[in-house]
Amino acid sequence: MPTKTDTGELRERQRRRAAVYIAKAMEIAYSMDELHKLCYDMGIDCESIEGDTKQSKIRALVSHFYRRRTLRVFVEFLEGDRPNEVWRIKDIGD
Repeated sequence: MPTKTDTGELRERQRRRAAVYIAKAMEIAYSMDELHKLCYDMGIDCESIEGDTKQSKIRALVSHFYRRRTLRVFVEFLEGDRPNEVWRIKDIGD
């Protein structure tokens, strides 16, 4: 008898892994000043993003898009801003 897999749970784990990967890649690719410019370019007030450090602001920013299921749109923006970086590990599945 074949076993049933929960593809929804698998997709959610994949989305979480993608979010963690994006945050780590951003920590390497962006300085704090560049993060402020990225936010400005996206129409986001960087000061309104919670966190005092670059790492905490990046996590909050990625979490914002993760919760709204718009990681793909965010990654497309990052790809346009930094085309030489690798932003995707697999399809994000938003």
